[in-house]
Amino acid sequence: MRSLFYLFRGIFFFIIVTNQFCLSQTSDSINELMVKAQAAFSQRDFNEAIKIYDKVVKIHPGNTNALLMRGLAKSYSMNSSGAINDFTLALTINKNDLAALTNRGSEYRILRRYNEAIADYDYAIKIDSLNDVLFMNRGWTKLDGEDYYGAIKDLTTALEINPKSSMAYWLRGNAKLKMYDLDGACADWNSAKEKGYKNAQLLIDDYCSNKKN
Repeated sequence: MRSLFYLFRGIFFFIIVTNQFCLSQTSDSINELMVKAQAAFSQRDFNEAIKIYDKVVKIHPGNTNALLMRGLAKSYSMNSSGAINDFTLALTINKNDLAALTNRGSEYRILRRYNEAIADYDYAIKIDSLNDVLFMNRGWTKLDGEDYYGAIKDLTTALEINPKSSMAYWLRGNAKLKMYDLDGACADWNSAKEKGYKNAQLLIDDYCSNKKN
């Protein structure tokens, strides 16, 4: 009986060591794939990056980093629906993942699914109420959805958190134009330009030619 006990304990120990070895090998494989995928992503070879992230997700379906990066690669490949699917998968693993919420919100906005985008930003802002990017993106969504008052309110909050946000100034200027506040729009576009947003000059030239730049 004692010899049988040692035999089973030996088998059990062998199984544990073998499993640990396999997990180690799998981890090494995933890390290598992630490095290759990141290299492809950095070179803007998004199709190749997606193929490699597919392999990572097949090995480890719960790898949120791979899901997020694959979603971003799909976004850059103009595949918003595919990107949304990946960000949603990441959120089923961690519903408080700010990166997934933010990026899914952006894709919803691109597809003009404004209510869904705003819902994502609402939830994200509950998690991080001092994140200027979240307020800016929600304001951008409201601007696209023609809620100009709501857009100005969110973009103003974004600027209160981060006064250096050139894009928030540019977006708020666009919203003010829609509200027929040309003076306010020109002031915001000039602020955007001063803070480095070069595209603001186009609107300044079109609408503010008789105003001080």
